[in-house]
This record gives sequence, structure tokens and C-alpha cells, in this order.
Amino acid sequence: MLPATPPPVLKLYFSRMCPYVHRVTTTLHLLGILTSLAEGMHSSSPLAHVDLIHIDLANKPEWFKRDINPKGTVPVLIIPNGNGIGGNSVTLADSDDTTAYLLQVYAGNTRTALLRPQDALVRYTQAVPLLDTWNDEYVPAFYALLKEQDKAKVPAAQERLVAAVRAVEAKLAPASEGAFALGGGELTVVDILCGGFLARLPVLKHYRGFDVPVAECARFEAWRKAVVGHPSVQGTLAPVDELVVAYKRLAGEPTV
Repeated sequence: MLPATPPPVLKLYFSRMCPYVHRVTTTLHLLGILTSLAEGMHSSSPLAHVDLIHIDLANKPEWFKRDINPKGTVPVLIIPNGNGIGGNSVTLADSDDTTAYLLQVYAGNTRTALLRPQDALVRYTQAVPLLDTWNDEYVPAFYALLKEQDKAKVPAAQERLVAAVRAVEAKLAPASEGAFALGGGELTVVDILCGGFLARLPVLKHYRGFDVPVAECARFEAWRKAVVGHPSVQGTLAPVDELVVAYKRLAGEPTV
């Protein structure tokens, strides 16, 4: 009998501080491939092992941009032997693409992946409009407030983010259908793609005094709590005090 083929060893260049990396690490944790964010190999999964290489975003090593990703951004996932594509390793350096790849290859036909043919209507009528609003309105407003160091301009930046929160909330499934973005009690790819930023709202609280207006945006707040409280989001989230320190290079000094 031939020995069983060993699971592939994926190589992930990451930073715990990056919300885009958090998409990938949440996915790996959800799939049972990743169990720890310490550097090295951490997996007992028969699907794959993952080798973690931490990149200091404030002091990126020259070899990373030269040899791994000329843009100098994380996450970067290297798939050995191309997973059957020509026998060469394949590099993925976009968090959306990497998340979709991992779910499609390792999650099977589950609702988490939203890849089944019967999910097409949900994907294009709910998931895509929500993610468009998230990427076009919420993420820019998040960074605008984070980087705004003029106290006189902070209130306007806060209002911009509140408006984005309302716009996202309008795209969420009704609370009666479940806490997560598309309803139900199961984390979906939409929640994964948004979770890293939801988990970093305490950073805005520290630097800009921002809180989600719960009375006005109860559905958004319930969603935030459900996503941030999920074991795979929590299991790959850096402590808040470490996030606060790391984000100082973008935020400067607190304005509150």
C-alpha cells in the first residue's frame, strides 16, 4: 500500500495588526487549519498545514519586498506545487481572493463558502451589495477617522463613519433572521471579510472617541458583537492594547 499523501504546507506571511490578514487567519481557523498565531507550523488538520512568517509592517524587511511581494503588503499566501496548477507554487497576495480560494478548496459545499449554485441568488442580491457598501463607504470612512488628527475635523469624520454604519446596516439581513450579515447562526464569507475592521473599532474608541450609536444602529451592533465574538475571529485577534500601540503610526496622538 502506498503511503498517504501528506497534506500541503501553506506558507502565510502575515501581521496580527492588519484587518486584511485577519480575513485569512479567521478563515484558516474556521477551517481547522490554523490553531495559533505564533510563528511556525500549527495544525493537526488533514487538509493542510500552515507555516506562519510574521512581517513587521512598521519595519518591513527588504527581502520581503524583493522576494515575496513587491507591493510590500500582507497577507501573502504561498501554495506549494500550485495545488495541481502546473506543478509550480502559486502566490496569492489579495485578501479577498485568498479567502475565497481557501473556502472553495477546503470548506466543501457549505453555506460558509457561499459557493453552491443554490447560493447564487443570496450572493448577488445580498452579499455583493453589502460588500460593495462596506468597501466603498465603511472602510474609507474608518481610515479617514483614524487618520484625522485635527480635533476640529474629528466630528465630521465621525459623522461620515456613522453614515457608513447606517448604510451597511440597511444591507444586513433582518435581526429576526439571525445575528450574522446574511441571517442565520453561521459565519459567512461576508462576516469574515468585514470582521477584521469590526474587531478594530476599539482602536477608534481610543484615538478618536468613536462609539457605534447603539440606539440608532442596534442591528449593526448586534452583528458586530456576533462576528467579533465568534471563536475564529477571537482566536486570531491581537489583544486590543497591542492594536492600539500598532495603530499609533497611522493615528498619531488621541484627540479625546
